[in-house]
Amino acid sequence: MWQDVMGVSPVGAHDNFFDLGGHSLLAAQVVTRLQAMLPVTLTVTDLLSEAQTVAGMAAAVERRLHEKLAGMSDDAAARLLSE
Repeated sequence: MWQDVMGVSPVGAHDNFFDLGGHSLLAAQVVTRLQAMLPVTLTVTDLLSEAQTVAGMAAAVERRLHEKLAGMSDDAAARLLSE
């Protein structure tokens, strides 16, 4: 997805968003696409400040998903994960 949005190929797990030519508008596109695919809330600030790599974003998504699941009942968590 990063390759498609940024027009760069290949994008490795540890390639830096800014080194690939990233800027705030591309960050907004990346975050919007991720939120459409994943059941977590992400912000452009997440990408621009702490998760500037694919691996960093994956870690942020995992952290947010664990937080979300921890606050849900077992049935609600099972439904979310099945989607």
